Amino acid sequence: MKYSSTAVLVSDIKESKRFYHEILGLEIMMDNGEHIAFMTGLSIWDRVSAGNTIFNKPIEKSDYHKVDLCFDSEDIREDYAKLQQSGVEILNQLAEQLGGGSLHAEYWILTGT
Repeated sequence: MKYSSTAVLVSDIKESKRFYHEILGLEIMMDNGEHIAFMTGLSIWDRVSAGNTIFNKPIEKSDYHKVDLCFDSEDIREDYAKLQQSGVEILNQLAEQLGGGSLHAEYWILTGT
């Protein structure tokens, strides 16, 4: 068995696509309108479509599982500013991690996803 990708279920596929593609710059490998795969191995999938495909019923928002997605950055300060300017809700300020050499900030990817 070989790992292939991670799919994040989202409420608004169009807004999620805009965020990951236009704001974060992820290159799209496949887009069928309800499921979008990026070259990085990350996919976004409309939660209703995913539920109907996997479970033969829609997935309710309360059934979501939390996912921690990590992104490398060539310039974390520039990327952090870009996220702020895009309207993403920042959960904490950019801060150096214990041990030094690493900066980290948490943010909501999209409201309602």
